[in-house]
Amino acid sequence: MIRDALPIDFSLVFAHGAAVTTDVEQVMQFEGGKSTGRQEIDKETGLPVWQVTVMDADPAVKGPSKSVKVKILSELQPVPPPGLPGFESIRPVEFVGMTARAYVTEVMQGRYKVAWSLKAREMVAPMTAAQVASKSGEKPLSPVK
Repeated sequence: MIRDALPIDFSLVFAHGAAVTTDVEQVMQFEGGKSTGRQEIDKETGLPVWQVTVMDADPAVKGPSKSVKVKILSELQPVPPPGLPGFESIRPVEFVGMTARAYVTEVMQGRYKVAWSLKAREMVAPMTAAQVASKSGEKPLSPVK
């Protein structure tokens, strides 16, 4: 039986990419349904837990599934990549060191669904086509004339 979070590549979770839609926030610790006023610490790594809301760029994803929260484990508060020129609120992002953990949640009285808790170790700007090509040892394609 699987008991731990599953390592998963960013491209499998967000095949069409993703964009940060909120500021990075601390995840607060709760005891007995009340906030303790302290930041949550990840039990496996001992690192503080941060959270950011991300929009899935997959055009087939609709409704509430379009936006997901990703928890980031980091000693320091992560900083999202810069926004697109002219569209600063759209901040394309990739996550490094991702894991996914399935859990069951009640969506209506007596109705349940499987949901996923996503964690990452780092938040970075997506690579450009030239960076991808240089990493793979290929030459970037010339612009179409």
